Amino acid sequence: MAHIKDLTGYESGKLIVQSMAGKGEDGKSICRCKCKCGCIKYVRGQYITSKRTKSCGCLLRENSYRIAERRREAREALASSPR
Repeated sequence: MAHIKDLTGYESGKLIVQSMAGKGEDGKSICRCKCKCGCIKYVRGQYITSKRTKSCGCLLRENSYRIAERRREAREALASSPR
């Protein structure tokens, strides 16, 4: 059986590994992470080290809000421009 690397303190985007939570059903390591927004999320160790998972989901919400805001501003600029 392979040794699980302790990733405690490792950062990936907004996530910081607080502790190793053990192994999943497939034998892969699971990390207990805390997001900078305060949420706790359990993530596979390989997703943390490869930077595949960067937040608890708050980053996606923030980016979606920014995109929607830019689109709204663009529509308003088109509507107010003289024709």
